[in-house]
Amino acid sequence: MDPERIRAVEEWLPPQDIHQLQVFLGFANFFRRFIKNYSQIAAPLLNLLKTGKNKKEIGVKVRQTNIVPPPFPLSKTALEAFKALKEAFTSAPLLRYFDENKPMRVETDASAFAIGGILTQQFEIDGHLHWLPVAYYSKKLLYTETQYGTGEQELLAIVEAMHHWQHYC
Repeated sequence: MDPERIRAVEEWLPPQDIHQLQVFLGFANFFRRFIKNYSQIAAPLLNLLKTGKNKKEIGVKVRQTNIVPPPFPLSKTALEAFKALKEAFTSAPLLRYFDENKPMRVETDASAFAIGGILTQQFEIDGHLHWLPVAYYSKKLLYTETQYGTGEQELLAIVEAMHHWQHYC
């Protein structure tokens, strides 16, 4: 990444209002495929956009009286998420280019509120074969999906990852 852009991200101040949070998350979302466990890292910030009784209404709709804007300054958890995302943007991505002639492997995982996967391929480095990441995928679970059992969430992670990377097959 361009050193000037890295410096700009490093100097990015924590959001002080909902608009600044949306700008940062828009930037983050553009680069999400390069960040391992993006959905899990970004969850505390994404949750700030949700307010209202069922946490389903977006906080931007401030004209309606039943919606309260999210708390600012950021909570400790949200600030840690902000810093973790900034760190992920400024560290060099270790992704390799996909090579259709190399074997590939999909690794997935599920947590209480997110699923993710890594598409890896075998590359030779110094005479040894290593499985290295080609792409990352993550998704925050819907409320109904958080109610699934562990096995169902793990299977959902596999299905979603395979669907996401179907163009590689």
